[in-house]
Amino acid sequence: MATHEVSTWAELAEAIRTASSGDIIQLTADIDCNDEIPEGVSSTIPSYEVTGTRTITGEYIENGVTKRHVIKNLRTSTTSPVAIFRMNGYYNSTTNVQGIDFLNLILAAPLIEVAETGSAYHTMNIRNCRFTGKRTDYFVYLYSNTYLYIYNCYFNIYYNGNNETKVPLCYLDTIGRGYMSNCRIRETFTGTYTPSSTDGVATCSVFPMRLSGCRVEGEVVSGKYPRYHHSTALSNYTPGSQNVYDVDFKLTNNTDTSVPLYAFKGVVKIPIRKKDAETTTYEISSASTGVIQATESQMQDTDWLIQNGFDIVPSNQGG
Repeated sequence: MATHEVSTWAELAEAIRTASSGDIIQLTADIDCNDEIPEGVSSTIPSYEVTGTRTITGEYIENGVTKRHVIKNLRTSTTSPVAIFRMNGYYNSTTNVQGIDFLNLILAAPLIEVAETGSAYHTMNIRNCRFTGKRTDYFVYLYSNTYLYIYNCYFNIYYNGNNETKVPLCYLDTIGRGYMSNCRIRETFTGTYTPSSTDGVATCSVFPMRLSGCRVEGEVVSGKYPRYHHSTALSNYTPGSQNVYDVDFKLTNNTDTSVPLYAFKGVVKIPIRKKDAETTTYEISSASTGVIQATESQMQDTDWLIQNGFDIVPSNQGG
């Protein structure tokens, strides 16, 4: 096991190419990619094929406080976009990325591709990171036999493309292998694509992920149904913690007056409104198990939330 200390983009890229099983790649300084690669990453940076665990971390302690290093202004190539990182592993290997703030990302291809090269599984863990910027492609692309777990992260990396299938943050070769826990996700509709009315189409950035203890906020515009997840493949998942969906959800649906609501257990803001005619609202014909439907004022009413089954502790209680 070795620790690779890196303070520049070139050093980080080289460490990812060469780090072996058990190695730690430690950021020792903030990195501004405008200084080294202002036109973006021209070719994908492949990792060494590990058999065990590899960790890339920006966490450090200053005066007893844990802090994170920053990678800012990272972008895909301005001329021929390709995925920035490709994390390779085999035989039940694991890659950890933790304690890094990726600020002002510009992605026309995924930030990370995750793949296994043997018959066993590769796991990608992302912890305690922030991601801000914009994208016209997925944030992470998972190939077969890989799992993605995202913990305690913040996402405000809005989709600005015209291919509706790439609205989700993550592409999963197998639905059900992506998990988000205790994350905060900002949804933004930029109007660069026209939402489809097709049943089951991806609607928002968290669509293929299993959410537990997450907060989703912002605006989502869909075609026919208000879906926060793939209703068929993920309907049997029971989160360990309730979620909060504080979202202005709008539909372009011109025919139905009532719609089914698909979300993991937690509180979901209603009503669902019609896009460009927001005084028109939709009745909820059915909702997923454990969903608490609440108006904006009810979502801010602690007593109402407690009475209706939301697990919350009033701020005036405690020590």
